[in-house]
Amino acid sequence: MQAPELTFAVPDTGSLRGDLVELAKQIHRLLSDPANRRVITTVVSALPDRPATAEAAGRFFADRLGREQVVFDRAHARGELADAADSEMILDLLGGNLWFRTLVRAKSADDTYLERLVDTVLTGVAR
Repeated sequence: MQAPELTFAVPDTGSLRGDLVELAKQIHRLLSDPANRRVITTVVSALPDRPATAEAAGRFFADRLGREQVVFDRAHARGELADAADSEMILDLLGGNLWFRTLVRAKSADDTYLERLVDTVLTGVAR
């Protein structure tokens, strides 16, 4: 699962909230593109029946989460994030919401929605 369309720049806005809003925007742009949606829904529908595809998807997301960990490392260093915060869960909450909203509900998400989403997720983890 290597493609330029799947490449994300890890943001560094100077704040956890800013970085997560930028990540949410990148995810939304990826999922909103009709060509990407077709590929993503095809791959996702194959996951239960194709172990090799599921393994490739698992490697892809493990790599993504690993590269995005720096967002949380910087937030910890700035004192913005509780020690017990789970970065994988935070990204699952953001990404899962956007996948469900965009691919299942066929709804868009403007900047205001994305900011509200990030604020809602951070309410439980921000200091």
